[in-house]
Amino acid sequence: MAALPVPDSAKDLDYVMNAVKEIRRELNGRVPLIGFSGSPWTLATYMVEGGSSKDFRHIKEMMYATPEVMHALLDKLAQSVTDYLNQQILSGAQAVQIFDTWGGVLSGPMYQEFSLRYMQQIISGLIREHEGRKVPVIMFTKNGGQWLETMAEAGADALGLTGPQILMMPVPVWVTALPCRGIWIRAYCMPRRNVFVRKWVIFWVGLAQVQVMCLIWDMVFTSLLIRNDRKRSLMRFTN
Repeated sequence: MAALPVPDSAKDLDYVMNAVKEIRRELNGRVPLIGFSGSPWTLATYMVEGGSSKDFRHIKEMMYATPEVMHALLDKLAQSVTDYLNQQILSGAQAVQIFDTWGGVLSGPMYQEFSLRYMQQIISGLIREHEGRKVPVIMFTKNGGQWLETMAEAGADALGLTGPQILMMPVPVWVTALPCRGIWIRAYCMPRRNVFVRKWVIFWVGLAQVQVMCLIWDMVFTSLLIRNDRKRSLMRFTN
């Protein structure tokens, strides 16, 4: 693992940085440019598995059998991603996002040790102001809604959420724990918090009404089944 180099993004990935500069120039201030990278854990899964996987058997075996090797690899990747995102910022990215696509395949303790820990390491090493403005950092873990409050403490300015995570999120967590909704930036979300809360309350009231109706239909359907069973039993007895 010691022989694995940390790339110099400015030199080794200069074509990426040139593309970022060109895109920023062409956008001409119409919309902000968001840079991105995979998380160390997600990058490690592709390196060890050789691509996507249904069960991630090889990297999990490595994680449990040789955790010290796993940590060494993740640390190298965290250093690489930090430099990669910083070079994107210097090249014109006005916000950056860390995509933890496969963090959700881990258990809670393993997620904190092998995924979240290294995203925090990246966040702490990022350039947070450039060109006289704050550079927001967005963090996203696919299927990581159960760790939302822990994720909110990682130091990112916002969290990325998928549809199922939003629908299943408890209202108190939504209102108090999150810097903002979805992948929007805190500065734009906070002034609209009351609007979000009202919409969220309306949504949950509507969902409750649907659940009540489903319960009523379930009771009616069950009652009909019981009645039909009784009729069949009576017919058998009389015959």
